[in-house]
Amino acid sequence: MAQRSYEWTIELSHEHVREIDDALARTKANGVREIVELGPENFSLPTLGPTLEDMGRELVHGRGFALMRNFPVHRYSSWERCAAFYAMGRYMGTCVPQNKLGHVVGHVKDLGGDPNDPLTRLYTTSAAQPYHTDSADIVGLLCLSQATEGGHSQVTSSVAIWNALVERFPESAATLQKEFVVSRKGEVPVGKEATYKIPIFHAHEGRCAAIYDRSFINSAVALTGVELSKTQTAALDHLDALACSDELRLDMTLEPGDIQWLHNHTTLHARSAFKNEGAEPRHLVRMWVSPNERVGAMPLPEIFAERFGTVEPGPMRGGIRVTGQSNQSLSCPLDAEPMRRT
Repeated sequence: MAQRSYEWTIELSHEHVREIDDALARTKANGVREIVELGPENFSLPTLGPTLEDMGRELVHGRGFALMRNFPVHRYSSWERCAAFYAMGRYMGTCVPQNKLGHVVGHVKDLGGDPNDPLTRLYTTSAAQPYHTDSADIVGLLCLSQATEGGHSQVTSSVAIWNALVERFPESAATLQKEFVVSRKGEVPVGKEATYKIPIFHAHEGRCAAIYDRSFINSAVALTGVELSKTQTAALDHLDALACSDELRLDMTLEPGDIQWLHNHTTLHARSAFKNEGAEPRHLVRMWVSPNERVGAMPLPEIFAERFGTVEPGPMRGGIRVTGQSNQSLSCPLDAEPMRRT
């Protein structure tokens, strides 16, 4: 797959970058200061916009991942980077909150969190982040700076993993279609419990969808004191081994200006542990997107509403919403903010 990278790599052209520059200039001239106010209606990208929509359709209905290159991170300010990245995502749909603080632009950065704490979200640490899906249809990761050691990205097809499980480990495949207890890591919506139950693999309307993060399952074990069965542990081990295999794994090292785009329902992604020893620590900007009608969302089984709030396509599907479905204050911080415990 790596040998065919031209099939899934999009090089931003000089024209694309000029469109971003012009849109940023108009945004400033019009006095727009709140990034959440940006979108196709006031951040015009005449040729890049359709490219993003086409890519979004390929993410959801095709390959499931893409790599965009040449985003000029070094000549933009923090505000300009976040504004342009956010507006690009809005061409594919609605940017949904990534944490209980309502951040629709997030920062993947080591904040010194304890990876062994069951309430820690691993993107705030330098620890390895095992294969997982995020709580949104599409995730975009813009690389601002890379670690001096480690921090490599891995992507795999959850559909290919499912097919391999059925063929090689049918008992594990059956187990992964049964419910696992999953932690919310302290980000609990109104009316919900600290944990919920959901299978990992789902067959729905002719497609295979996955929802998985072993660290959230392990967190549920720590919170409830209920251990996984040997059958469950073996099934998760088989899933992880296939995800890590040379046969199914695609390795990427994101460089500054690269944007990795993924469809969470049909891919899993991971990150190796890293060390920051240079002047600039590893820093990625993250965005979660719920697809619009032009891109088209993948149908999801109703049980996904436990994590996604609703399975109905639109602006309320996906994200972390802890204060209800409509009154969460959304924001775009320009750098990482430590999570506050409540």
